[in-house]
Amino acid sequence: MSDFKSELGFQDCWSSSANKELNKPAGGSVGGGTRKPKAGAEQPDRSAAQAQTISAADKARLARVVNGAPEVMVKVSKPAKNDKSGNPIKVSRASETVRASEHLAYISRNGKIEVENDRGETFSGRQQVGVIYREWMEKHDEDRREGSATDRTRITTSIVFSMPGTANAEAVKDAVRALARQEFQGR
Repeated sequence: MSDFKSELGFQDCWSSSANKELNKPAGGSVGGGTRKPKAGAEQPDRSAAQAQTISAADKARLARVVNGAPEVMVKVSKPAKNDKSGNPIKVSRASETVRASEHLAYISRNGKIEVENDRGETFSGRQQVGVIYREWMEKHDEDRREGSATDRTRITTSIVFSMPGTANAEAVKDAVRALARQEFQGR
């Protein structure tokens, strides 16, 4: 008996009239579309896989995908290890100061776009965005004094949320706030 579980395919999970079409062999395959099993290889028990049930949450997610519901992509990017010249970046308080400053300048488009902090306060303009920068640096210095951070601790993490242009902007902001509160509050 194999230790590997047979994975359920989409057609195994979804019961619809389209399922009958999905289970037909693809046309135009070379050699008649059948593959001979390797000698000694176990065949997955598809009837056992089909007998497994799928949760209501998974069925709902599949229904959203099938119906073309808009999806959001979340990307957490790693900090660069090398600069543009290929030299290794040495993480220090000085380099993090520059990174945090450039990060805030970028996301605020040099103060032209409003920025919101974790308490829901909004800042616009370069001078006001500088308040967030100073707060971040003071918190970083405080964490270093308490021993929960070092000079080499990164201050920022870049997370990008991509969604269709038709998405409700306020709903997206609310979802991002909830995620940030859940994942990063107090850190």
